[in-house]
Amino acid sequence: MDLATESAERCPCWFVGATYDGADQSTRFLKEGIWSHDSQDGDSDLVRSMQLGDCIAIKQCTTRKHNLPFDAGERIVAVMEIRAVGAITNNLGDGRTVGVDWTPVDPPREWYFYTYLPAVWKVTPGSGAVPWANDGLIAFAFEGKPHDYDRFLAYSYLYRW
Repeated sequence: MDLATESAERCPCWFVGATYDGADQSTRFLKEGIWSHDSQDGDSDLVRSMQLGDCIAIKQCTTRKHNLPFDAGERIVAVMEIRAVGAITNNLGDGRTVGVDWTPVDPPREWYFYTYLPAVWKVTPGSGAVPWANDGLIAFAFEGKPHDYDRFLAYSYLYRW
């Protein structure tokens, strides 16, 4: 799957969680070629809006204070691990499940500062309150581009703890 040449122009890209029912579902999702969520979390309309060919990534969010690839002082930093990337191949229309052609990211890559905890995050290139952050995240996740830590460290809105 060649996401690198097309993802920056795609609209939107999806960053989705894989933990529910108390367990990480990532391995099952990759094996079954799907992504699914607990429809009780209110994201059904977002899942129904996912289109064939949209880029999608499995994410896991946390925070960290130590062992960062940059100097954060003693601040806590948001971290989002990218575990797999893919393209949506089918939308069942049930507001819960989409088919995905997955590529595991091994080892997972870590994105810092600009993260989102809920299960479904719609990230549109060139939009939002911080368009350059959306573009950087998409390029990082789907094109393998490096993370510009300095730009985020200088932007107090994203780094204010």
